[in-house]
Amino acid sequence: MSSNIFTNITSPLSAASKKKSKAKQKQVTLPYTLKKELQRLVSLCCYNQLCTQASSMKVADQHKKLEEYFHGAGNNDPDFVSLVDKLLAGLTPFQSLFEMSSQAVITDKDTLPGSSLGNKVIRKTIHNFHDKEFEVSLLKREYICSSTCNENGNLVEGRLIKSQGQEVLKAVKKAIAHANFFVKSKSGTVNADGTYELPSGLTIDDVLAYVFVKMDEEGQEENDDEFGNEGEDESEHGSQSSASRRTYGITFNGVFTFFLFTPFMVENPNAVLECFVSNSTDLSPEVTGRKNSRI
Repeated sequence: MSSNIFTNITSPLSAASKKKSKAKQKQVTLPYTLKKELQRLVSLCCYNQLCTQASSMKVADQHKKLEEYFHGAGNNDPDFVSLVDKLLAGLTPFQSLFEMSSQAVITDKDTLPGSSLGNKVIRKTIHNFHDKEFEVSLLKREYICSSTCNENGNLVEGRLIKSQGQEVLKAVKKAIAHANFFVKSKSGTVNADGTYELPSGLTIDDVLAYVFVKMDEEGQEENDDEFGNEGEDESEHGSQSSASRRTYGITFNGVFTFFLFTPFMVENPNAVLECFVSNSTDLSPEVTGRKNSRI
């Protein structure tokens, strides 16, 4: 009898075999690459919010504000909901991250009270573990809020949130540029608002395949080593090319953001983040590395 990654279902065993099997069982959790991508997703949303609401702050104040947006640090308002808690509850702007499970799910006990996620999982179409269903109960707050993406890490700090947000913005804009180029090269149309019209015979899967290949070719590297790898299997992460990351479920850094918040991918224009609106280039800073002291 097969088992999925959530339920650890095993076929009937003798008492001795069960004891031996239990001793060998490894705690089921999200793959590191997925936890890190979720953290990048929230970081980009925080950075977008900072650019549109508080860009004139001093750098130190920016970092504090980013921490407040991300995990609520420093905000004592009982009605305030951080972006990571909105993610865990499936609230705006993260609803489209999830889809209904194709199999029975145990529980959604680890989501916020009032969550409507129920039997939902991370959308299979945006990660490369197409034979896996990652249910809501695996989205532990401590993983996404941790600088090391494990439950023993310190809360992610504003400096890291900002740098991750900038890196995701840069990567996703590259992906959009590749998509636009491919559509135009096939006699399609890219509209001023970033939406597109595909010619007959061309599908969105064709466009995505081209984007993923181009992102692989550019060899974007994931700088996870500097964020701490303690307690993780080196085979699951580290400094990796896009091609290597695809093996572990993430096509390129920022792929969740590309699917959820860009005009190229979403049907509802209200879901597009301000930093991806074509006429808002002033909100899209040139990223030159950590030496940047301003947004």
